[in-house]
Formats: sequence, C-alpha cells, structure tokens
Amino acid sequence: MKKLLLSFIGLIGILEKCAFVSGAAVALDTDCSSISTLSDCTGTTITSPTYCIGTNILVKTTENESDCKMTLGAGFHVFEVATTTKELDLSSTTETVSAAAKLAMYECVADESTGDITCTKKPGHVKIGSKYYTIDGTNDSAEITSSGYYLLTNGDLLSCSGSPLTCSVATKSYGYFKNSKNIYSCTTSTCTEENPTEQACDAAGLSKLIINDNKIKLCVLGTTSDPMPEFKATTTKYMISINAANAFSSTDVANNFVLISITDTAITVSDSSGYYIASATTNELVSVKDTEGTLYTCNSNKCTATASDDLTATDIGYYKNGDTNDLYIKCYEKETANTFKCETIESPANTVTCGSGTIGQLVKDGKFCLDGSKEATFETTAGNPKMYQLSYSATSFFASTVTE
Repeated sequence: MKKLLLSFIGLIGILEKCAFVSGAAVALDTDCSSISTLSDCTGTTITSPTYCIGTNILVKTTENESDCKMTLGAGFHVFEVATTTKELDLSSTTETVSAAAKLAMYECVADESTGDITCTKKPGHVKIGSKYYTIDGTNDSAEITSSGYYLLTNGDLLSCSGSPLTCSVATKSYGYFKNSKNIYSCTTSTCTEENPTEQACDAAGLSKLIINDNKIKLCVLGTTSDPMPEFKATTTKYMISINAANAFSSTDVANNFVLISITDTAITVSDSSGYYIASATTNELVSVKDTEGTLYTCNSNKCTATASDDLTATDIGYYKNGDTNDLYIKCYEKETANTFKCETIESPANTVTCGSGTIGQLVKDGKFCLDGSKEATFETTAGNPKMYQLSYSATSFFASTVTE
C-alpha cells in the first residue's frame, strides 16, 4: 500500500532526545556525534555554557560539572541555531528572529512516574512575536507566506489568506484543512495531521481522504461510482451521509446527510437550512437550471433526502433554494401518472408578472401568483407557514392535485 507523506515528519530519520539551558545566546558546539543520551555526556569535556548540536542536543550546565543536566520544562521550545544558539520567548509579543537565523523546535514531555523530561525534535508551525514560522525539523525554517491552514504548537488552527497575506486563528470545525504540505483532520476541539493512503472508496472509506490516481480525493458516496472530488479553487458542494460517525459528524444520524463545501484549502460542513437539490448520482449540489435531482430538506445542518421514487402529490410545489437565489426548485407530476420529479428552474425575470396566464406560478421577485392579481411571498421564518387560497388554473401544475 502506497502512502503519501504530507508532513515534514518524513524528513526526520530519528527522533532526537535533548537537554537545554535557556537564556542568552551561548557558543555552539557541533562536535557531539558520540553523545546520544544524557548518561553518555558524563565525563565528557565540553566548554560551558555550550549548546551541543549533534545527533542530540545536550548542554553542560557549568564548566566545572562533568554531567550534562536537563534544565528545560515541559512544552514546546524554539531555538535560534546559527553560530550561537538562544531560546526564543514564545510568550512574548515583541520577540524577533534574527535575519540569518535558522530555527530548531523541540517538544518536551515529563515522564508520568519519574518526572524526567525528554525532548524530541519536531517540525511544525509556531508564532514568534507577531509573525508565524514553519520549522521543518532539520534546523531550516521560513516565515509563513502562503495561503492555507497551519496547526500551531499550541493547538490553534491558523488561517492565512489574501494579498498581502493576513493570518488569524480560525474556529475549529469538522472537516479537513490544508496548506501546500500538510493536511489536518479537525473536530470542534482538536486537529490532527492527516496522511491519506491509497485505498478503495467503499463503505469503510466514506468521508475519508484517499489517494486515487496519485491525487488526494474525498470519498463522498462510498461506492465504486463515487465522484471522488479533490480540493479545488472553485467551490463545490456535496451532500454526504452521516449514517455513521465520520469526518463531518461526531455521531451517527440514521438517514441523515450534511452539506459539505470544498475549496482549495478546506473541506468543511456548510451551514444549511431549507431546501436543496443535488444530483441523484454524485450528490453534488445542482448549480444549473432545468436539472433534475434529489430534494433535500435541511434543519440546523442535518438534512434528509426525498428521492424521486419517494415523492408524492403532497410534495408538488415551488421551493426556495437554500444554496442560491438564482435558482428555485420545482417539484411536479411527470407525464406518467403518480410519478414525480424535482428540478431547478431560473428565478423569474422582471417581465414575468402575476396575471391570468401565470396563476399558480412564480413571478418576478420570487413571488407566487394566487389569482391573477394577488401575490404571496415565501415566508422568512422557518416553521411559520401561511395558508392561501389558490384560484384554479388548468395551466398550473397544481391542477394535477385537484380531484373531481
């Protein structure tokens, strides 16, 4: 099975243990190839205070001591690494990085039983002062200058966009977020790095990012006919099942769907309320007129589907499209009795007015013609319908609902 590594973790062959003394810049010693643990440092002659940069980072705390000592606390620590080394203050809003400096970042964790600190060299993204940096794990680093999402060491999800580039902490939500090298899978509280693999788009793969034809794609249907959309600059939207807990829902909701939005940097749950129409074969929202599809009814981002075979005479009517004001949804009886369909229609032109020829039809401004002169409008408050008397007209598709 092939695996695509999107993080800088793949650049690091060995995780490195380390010990530091924080504070002002001190001399850099690169001749530490024989030191791999703190115990190996016993009896080693290192002019102190010196940061020992080799396979591991160790430091002699004083010139007179023969043992290296750990003086760094748990958490993330970032160091400038050049001809001298100093720890940067991540809590300071005025901290700056020297122009020629390279950066090294370490995550230090305390052992639950002994309290001993172990530090591991890490790649990642971090805020230093007022700027954001990418650190690749090989002492190479650069300021973030590209649009996308970045997971910071403190767990925040950073969103960067625009020209000039501006960055701000984003609110976490269910879905996938990416930059040019990393992809993250998020819930409303946490984000983790995602490394898609080459696998089948089947029921087990539903809502997962997979590798197909050497491209990263989303498994939307979980079937062999899946459209498998990719991240793309032009926004597309799909209905995806949440019959089981997946990347877009924390719990399974039988026979329900959520509307997802796909851009070049994110795949997220899109706010949905009202009526939508999506392709019966791909689940992509219909965006052009005169196109048949499945009718979805959404409330608080949970949607239920009514396929054509399940439509009845009570579904006949016009529906305001929850996705766009340019299209409405029309459900009506087809030529074959007791068979129905829903399709998109254009918003009526300003020349279409209420008259004897438009009774039971939509007219300009999205209004509904009742009797040739009176009009009704769509209610703006959900769950608060108004009842109207409609004049009979043989030209109205509502006529098929009338029984003699």
